[in-house]
Amino acid sequence: MNIAELYQLTQWIDDNIRAKDIVGKYQAIHNVLQQNAQVGQQQQPLEPHKESLIKTVLDISLEELSIDQLAFLYSLGIADYLGSHAVSNIEDILYRNALDIPTAATEFNKIVDSINNGLTKSEQIKNGLSGLVDVEELPIDEALIRVGFTKEAAVNNVADWKKWSSIWYDIGRGIALAHDRAPEDVKVVGAKKGSIVIELAVAYAIAKTTGKIILFALQVAEKVLAIKKQVAEINHLELKNDQIAKQLEQEASNLVEEKKKSITTLIFEELGINDDADGEKRTALEKAIKKLIDFIERGGDVDCVLPTETEEGADSVDIKSIRDEFKEIRIIENKIKHLEHKEP
Repeated sequence: MNIAELYQLTQWIDDNIRAKDIVGKYQAIHNVLQQNAQVGQQQQPLEPHKESLIKTVLDISLEELSIDQLAFLYSLGIADYLGSHAVSNIEDILYRNALDIPTAATEFNKIVDSINNGLTKSEQIKNGLSGLVDVEELPIDEALIRVGFTKEAAVNNVADWKKWSSIWYDIGRGIALAHDRAPEDVKVVGAKKGSIVIELAVAYAIAKTTGKIILFALQVAEKVLAIKKQVAEINHLELKNDQIAKQLEQEASNLVEEKKKSITTLIFEELGINDDADGEKRTALEKAIKKLIDFIERGGDVDCVLPTETEEGADSVDIKSIRDEFKEIRIIENKIKHLEHKEP
């Protein structure tokens, strides 16, 4: 995450956490619980406060943040208390401690403290960067594709780097050629330490096609993971007849191969690339699709950062559709993470 994105995150926090009074709504529940815990005090209704809090945390769209911004929001101690998983946490605290009101009050007090601490840090960052940051760093007609080499797609040595560099050359070249552009139009503009992250500046059309391929791939991965969970549950039951589990495993394998072919077909149709199209273009794009899907399946991350404003007619691709596409990608990624960590 660059400095401009960090500053934008502090503004997002002001617009979504402060302006919507998230702390106040959590505090209201804490206050009611604290009063109801006192012997002899008239019991105050909790439901209106709970409904107001749940509605507000659900209305906040975390998917509009980049992967790095969301990770930083978690590190600030704020993100855990927003979105659908926050609703589960709220209800869990209230129902789990229904007969132990003081404990429930303590839990909500911890949440209030965590968010307040995060808000204080965010304000310090914003004040420190104010007047020093050019928020609009991206060229008006380009998107920033951020590629993270993680999990099985990690780069641990120069051999790994050579392999993934070659793969990403094929990915960039294939998608660029599909839009009648040269591989040189996919520009490396930055890199980060730690888990290696490469930043690529690309035209909107290239970003859109990249997002579409990733979205299709993640939709398949979500279905396959759901099937594997079923297999794990069946094995957990220790059924004597394991035929069902074997059939499900075969179904998952068949689904992957079938969907990979359909992804290629869909992308070709969307770009108007038919059998009469240039052979090199078809071959390069097909290779790019296969390698990008493989990168995602191995745990690699691809994010997209877009300018906050665009000139009218700057590009034929609707930038809103790219932003919406990557929002959906993050939604599915979160579902997959939930499936991966949920025990059968």
